[in-house]
Amino acid sequence: MATSQSTLKAYQSDFAHFHEWCRAQRLPSLPAKPATVGLYAASLADTHKISTILRRLAAITMLHKDRDLPSPASLRLKAVGDVIRGLRREKGVRPEQKRALTTDELRRMVVAMPHTPHGLRDRALLLVGFAGGFRRSELAAIDCENVKETDDGLEILIPRSKTD
Repeated sequence: MATSQSTLKAYQSDFAHFHEWCRAQRLPSLPAKPATVGLYAASLADTHKISTILRRLAAITMLHKDRDLPSPASLRLKAVGDVIRGLRREKGVRPEQKRALTTDELRRMVVAMPHTPHGLRDRALLLVGFAGGFRRSELAAIDCENVKETDDGLEILIPRSKTD
């Protein structure tokens, strides 16, 4: 499967929202017209972040492509691209950078772990994840056969990653 389950679930929810909006406006959602998608994106401007609006456009694109229909949500289309460029200019799109975990915070977390099998597992996951800078999905995908002990420490092979 090319798309993760969580992404598919989000796309289904997003398209359902688009479909309901279209129904209320008495506009077809499938196939949709670029002008309809542009109006929809503009209607979300006051209540949604740009990233959410873009994800909703991706959902509209995916559903159309799954039915061998041209995407009405491409940013290359004037009716959609102009709205998104305007929203970016108006709202700005500065990413919300999360503060990094400090080593002192990590130490306190590790010390607080219980000395049980689950606690030891959780401690190992925290330390390996922090040291390797791994994503949650990468940590969950680590198999014992992909971990090698070397003179420098551990070498961990991540066979596939979101950032491949």
